[in-house]
Amino acid sequence: FFLPYESTTRNNTVSNFIPMDFSTVDRALISLSRRHPALSDEVLNLSTHLLKLLSSENLAENDDYAQGIIRLIELGSASSSGTKVRWEPLAVGLRLIVDYLE
Repeated sequence: FFLPYESTTRNNTVSNFIPMDFSTVDRALISLSRRHPALSDEVLNLSTHLLKLLSSENLAENDDYAQGIIRLIELGSASSSGTKVRWEPLAVGLRLIVDYLE
C-alpha cells in the first residue's frame, strides 16, 4: 500500500510528497526516514532501533520491541511539547502492532 505522490488540498493546490510504503514492517519503518520535512530525532532514532530489533528471534517476547511500538503510536497521537503532531509515526506504529499481534 502506497500513499499517492500527489494530493489535492482544501484550496485545490497540489501537494507533492514522498510515498509511505506499508507493504512490510521494515519498509514502513524505513519510510519514516524519508519524510520531508524530516520527523523528529526521537521518531527517527526509534524507527532505526525497531528496524534493528526486527532480526530478533522472537519479537513476541521482546519487551523492548513492544514498548517501542507503543512509543511510536504515542509520538503520532499527541504532543506534550506543543509541537505539531505528525501522522506518520501513528500510521507506522499501527502497522507494526497489527503485525505484532498476528
